[in-house]
Amino acid sequence: FGNGTGYALTVANDFTITAGTFDTEDVTGGTDRNLTVTGLTEVAGTLDCNGSTISLGSGATDNTKGLNVNNLGTYTGGSGPHTIGQLDATTGVTTNTLTLTSGTTTIDGIGGSTLAFRRDSGTTFAHSSGTLTFSRAGDQILSSESNTATTFYNLTVSNSSVTQGLYYGSTTSFATPVAHNLTVSASAQYDLVYSGSTGVDLTVTAVTSITGTILCRTGTISLGSGVTGAYAVTVATGGTLTGGSGTHTYGSFRCDNTSTATLSSGTTTIDSEFTTNDAAMSLGTGLTWSTGNGAVAFTFAGATRMDTNNLGAVDHLYNCTFNNAALSMTMVSGLRVGNALTVTAGSLLTAGAALTVTGTSSVTGTITP
Repeated sequence: FGNGTGYALTVANDFTITAGTFDTEDVTGGTDRNLTVTGLTEVAGTLDCNGSTISLGSGATDNTKGLNVNNLGTYTGGSGPHTIGQLDATTGVTTNTLTLTSGTTTIDGIGGSTLAFRRDSGTTFAHSSGTLTFSRAGDQILSSESNTATTFYNLTVSNSSVTQGLYYGSTTSFATPVAHNLTVSASAQYDLVYSGSTGVDLTVTAVTSITGTILCRTGTISLGSGVTGAYAVTVATGGTLTGGSGTHTYGSFRCDNTSTATLSSGTTTIDSEFTTNDAAMSLGTGLTWSTGNGAVAFTFAGATRMDTNNLGAVDHLYNCTFNNAALSMTMVSGLRVGNALTVTAGSLLTAGAALTVTGTSSVTGTITP
């Protein structure tokens, strides 16, 4: 069944596809027609969205609005912008298919128990290289039956007025790797936690931009490992990174003026640089900074720089290691190491800047004034 009227379709209450296919394309002229459903859309057949603008239960506050992809249902997102109140692909599911739009899907509400996105282990999921945005004014929960990993492409967290922000269900620790960019917008919060305090792992393949807050907890975090075309991690003005205690890997790392950052109390490895700026690490002025009493290891294979901006009377790093025979690290400004400095391989060039180490130093590579 297609939209043969040549007009946008608005459903004032609920829309149910029990079997067969509803296609938003105009069957006579081939034009993609918009679809707006005020209540709940339930798909046990197929909903083919083409390039249409789709709105399904926007602003949901419970399970009576939004999108349910039920058993044997298929949701084909197409390429248009979608706004969905809450998205649940678990109801009685043995198998179903959820393909997001290659444009932007915005989830702006919740179903029951603050759930915003939930999929089943039997769900065939595809991100279509699109952007998934969580934007409710309040908390939202991600959940997955049987802890099935779900890869997003671009993930944007832009909620506001939050207690926890975007976080994970009480019994769900499923991985949500981001195949491209992660953006945490101003006033938003992304809390990598489930069951109150247990950390969730996160891998972002490209760039992470933080203008809001990201809480890393105990999980293993990898943000832009090997990325060279930009800073892999940028904590922008007003942004906050709380490193927690897990093992972290960053391609490169930048904190802008008046941002806030606490490194992991575990080990953070910085394995690349932003090539244009020839920099592996750059800290801004007016930054609220803590080393977390963790270790930072620089492992880039090449010549690069680090700039602490002489941050005032604080330690810039706690335990600091340089470990790649091809690494040549130049200090743009002073470096204060609160505990141990280890140059295992490669070279550290102070370039006339002050190097202060409170604890021990071990050098099997080279330090050059």
